[in-house]
Amino acid sequence: MNRSIVWWWVARPAADLPLLAASASFGWWLGSQPAASKVDWQALLGLEATIIGILAAIITFACTALYGASAHRLVVLRRRHGQQIRRGWLASIAVSVASAVACLLALPLNALGVWVPAVALIAAGALGAASAATARSLLWLGFVLQQQDVEASVVHSDELSTLRRS
Repeated sequence: MNRSIVWWWVARPAADLPLLAASASFGWWLGSQPAASKVDWQALLGLEATIIGILAAIITFACTALYGASAHRLVVLRRRHGQQIRRGWLASIAVSVASAVACLLALPLNALGVWVPAVALIAAGALGAASAATARSLLWLGFVLQQQDVEASVVHSDELSTLRRS
């Protein structure tokens, strides 16, 4: 995959909206299937909120790694693009928290007998949004670790030429 496309996506959290729409649409479709009425949505939503909580921890770890890094390139990056980076991290953290809360709010909706496709839409949309935010954070984490290794000369000389081209 083209690196410029990946980093375009990483720099723009709003680019997740089509993924959110697709996952929510899939949830709606899945919830409208006859077998969906047999699913224990209470247990599924609780499990999903827990998984999203774990994804939020990963996002927070990656954010801490970036802001705690001392590599010169990362310091310069934070200085030049601090506001954009800050907005991206706040968006990722907010999406993960909102996704977990959406799952928890869907629990009483399901208990009240709200139409199953609506509950499935919330569940799938929340998991899709949190997954995209986590993927973005893992790309950032990989970049941070790579820059720390380059600065510490941990990377072998034959790998340096590959890193410089990227």
